[in-house]
Amino acid sequence: MDWGWRIPFAFGVVLFPVGLYLRSRVVETPVFERLAEEEVAREPPFSLMIRSYKSVLLLGFGISAICIVVSQTFNSCMPAYVAGHLSVPGSRVFLSVMLASVAYSSVVPLSGFLSDRLGRRSVMMTGAVASLILPPLGLLYLEAAPSMSSLLVLLVSANICLATYCGTMCATLCEIFPTRIRLSGLSTSYSLAVTIFGGLTPPLNLYLAQQMHSAMAVMLGMGLSAVLSIICLLFIEDRHDVALH
Repeated sequence: MDWGWRIPFAFGVVLFPVGLYLRSRVVETPVFERLAEEEVAREPPFSLMIRSYKSVLLLGFGISAICIVVSQTFNSCMPAYVAGHLSVPGSRVFLSVMLASVAYSSVVPLSGFLSDRLGRRSVMMTGAVASLILPPLGLLYLEAAPSMSSLLVLLVSANICLATYCGTMCATLCEIFPTRIRLSGLSTSYSLAVTIFGGLTPPLNLYLAQQMHSAMAVMLGMGLSAVLSIICLLFIEDRHDVALH
């Protein structure tokens, strides 16, 4: 259907007033309400963040890296590569992407649940380390035997790793910043990561694949992003069982 791509956007328009209604009914946390009742004439959150929390901002930036690179590589670049170079029919590629998205959506709440009990760092470390192992193996399988089943193995394994990590990442980004700059810190660190890693990943993947004559080359960028995120995770304070301040 030539017009089928418009359907998700139509649902988005319907969901907008629902989201607006829900947001208008959300009760602020007691910590934020106490802060709002204090003196108003204070340093703006953004300038305070730049002046006093640059290291935390950089940690948030690094923590976000693997989430963006894995998503761009396997949910955007890989389907196009498989359909264009491995002769897997486009309909089967799209079905594989949809099933992988279902796997992602199923694992995210489980990741959050486990992080509340085991800690943020341990769950995110599991997802980051797994992303260094499972997707490369899945890609080797795909290149050896191109088919919907091998593509599904790759995309599902990559999305399970991604969901394990991302299901906990948002809470982690919230917890590493104090209440006064939480929104500024979270949005700035993540937005910078999306701009840089999200913008560079597709052309870098294409360049590496062309230079090395193999799709396995995309694992280089993903591996570097995973190492960066793992290093940053080692330096954060796990606050899953500590009251926000």
